[in-house]
Amino acid sequence: METVLVKVDYNREHEMDPFFRMHTLANQLTTQVNNLKVIFLCKDTAIKGINYLADRGFTIEIYNTEIELINLIKTFVPCNIIVDSRMKATVFEQACQHICKHVIYIIEGASRSYKADIVFNTAYGGEYSDYMVSRDCRVYSGSDYSLIRPEFLEKPLRELDDCVRTILVHLGELKSNNVTRDLLRPLQTLPYKFNVVLEDNIKGRSQIISHYESENINFFNSDDIINLVDNCDLVVTGCINLVHEAGALGLPIIVVALSKEPIRECQYMMRDRLVEGVGIVGVVAVKEIIRAIKSLANDYTKRFDMHTRILAVFNSHCNENVANKILELLNLW
Repeated sequence: METVLVKVDYNREHEMDPFFRMHTLANQLTTQVNNLKVIFLCKDTAIKGINYLADRGFTIEIYNTEIELINLIKTFVPCNIIVDSRMKATVFEQACQHICKHVIYIIEGASRSYKADIVFNTAYGGEYSDYMVSRDCRVYSGSDYSLIRPEFLEKPLRELDDCVRTILVHLGELKSNNVTRDLLRPLQTLPYKFNVVLEDNIKGRSQIISHYESENINFFNSDDIINLVDNCDLVVTGCINLVHEAGALGLPIIVVALSKEPIRECQYMMRDRLVEGVGIVGVVAVKEIIRAIKSLANDYTKRFDMHTRILAVFNSHCNENVANKILELLNLW
């Protein structure tokens, strides 16, 4: 029985995305082979992520400090480790080189060096980045290695309606709510139904709901997204993970870039006409978001073109590609 440890941390911008990705990968690996044991390593503060994984039947080991984490990994020797974390290079990374048989990183950019056997960059356009890795490290990047939750892949493909009636909005703001608040005001005047997803930790969540809930605006939790996509005609989001998942259903998408991280990926997707993109790092013009919603909602030809293009990019083969490369490394495939 081969043991694979999975270290997963909250994402500062969209805290649950790494847990969604790693659950997807663990599910794919254990579906393809039987002689594989997956154990998650989670910091004790990641309560929502821990509960998410526990509800899906995975084994979880909890730690508090980096030293505890390293000592925990030692108890599973011989083992392999997959890391989905934005943490900077630390003693932990050095320790993994000595403790684990193989080290695998799942990343969304190329912002630092990695000591690993394999690095997967799941970002669209990742193949155009340069990577600071050793010569014997294999790098797999781009949309062929995106990780999409099976709950989305199991859904039937959406057929586009001529008219847009319902729009899913999930900006993903956490530390502030400026864009969310500014956007909700004009949404009340548009002739569409808006299902707005607010992160649990967004600043002033209850006040936003009480102030802006209206005849055409309803609020939901991030856990509701899986069901909300069934009845929406258009998606407005700042969450790249949702772009991949909604894209696998063929939904037209407007991406609002609220931080630096997704800018390059957004540019590549806009270049290839997969999404409509608005927003500038530091300043997002709400009027541009409204203009984009009106324009795309009234342009069936453009929505259909985006629908066709994005379906060809994000699909079940992405998950299989990642799992196959890992299983090859572990000599299990």
